[in-house]
Amino acid sequence: MKVSTMPNIRFPDMRMNVLGNLEALADREHQERCWVRHEAYDCFDEVIHALFDDSSFEDGPRSAVGALLFEEGEADRIKTVMDLIDALFAKYGKKLSDKGYMATPEWPAIIAAAKQAFEAMKQNDLRFMAPGERQELYDRYKIPS
Repeated sequence: MKVSTMPNIRFPDMRMNVLGNLEALADREHQERCWVRHEAYDCFDEVIHALFDDSSFEDGPRSAVGALLFEEGEADRIKTVMDLIDALFAKYGKKLSDKGYMATPEWPAIIAAAKQAFEAMKQNDLRFMAPGERQELYDRYKIPS
């Protein structure tokens, strides 16, 4: 792959992984299709592991600015998503089905926060990435432009 033209981003592929997982959290139709009806492979558990375990956010999303996030605004939006999910687990535990979590009254706030984080990241991609590089990454990770 070409050297990234993104300023201060060392891991564009990790960024795309976060973006794709936020997209899944932001899309109720995707959740119904994949997590409930199992028409394609994806599940809430995979999304959670990608965000909490695989994204270098162990010290909080702000620690990933310069590695896979452009700026603190992205980090703060992702932290909001993570905080909402932590609160969901604190209240309901970690044993519900995907459909069970989706049925909670807290779920719409998680979707809304994920949409905000997803859109903020996409806007920064438009600002900071060369169009060809952005499209190449989006195509590889099946993220809509």
